[in-house]
Formats: sequence, structure tokens, C-alpha cells
Amino acid sequence: MIQKAGGDLENTYYWLNLCQPGHQNADGFWIKHKTYKMANGYTLIDKIDTYGPGSGIALDEAMVLFMRIFKTAEI
Repeated sequence: MIQKAGGDLENTYYWLNLCQPGHQNADGFWIKHKTYKMANGYTLIDKIDTYGPGSGIALDEAMVLFMRIFKTAEI
């Protein structure tokens, strides 16, 4: 997605949100103002993992992913 938007994985900043509608943490899990080099998919999974197995969070088809890619002028 970053490269399709004309960015690169080392210098282009993004926000990423993963949420599961109806879950107690309705705001979801955020990665903000990071580059892919700073935070990738593993970073997001680690954030989710901190809630533990009893939290009711499931990585399934109900999950919604949002991404905002920032051009240099927007930072």
C-alpha cells in the first residue's frame, strides 16, 4: 500500500488502525506516525497480544484495517 501510494518503506510515515467492531476496545489498535522500518505488522500483532487470550479479540473476518499514508509535505 505504501509503495502504491508513491512512498517507500524507510521514509514514508503512516497511521494504521486495526479494530474489531463491537469489541470493548472500540477504538482499535493504532500505530501512528511510523515508517514501515520503525513498525510493521509484527508491531501490531504485539499490541494485540498484550490483551491476552481471555480478551475476546479474534483475528477473523470481522477485523477492519484502516491505513493513512502521509506524503512528506503532510508531516
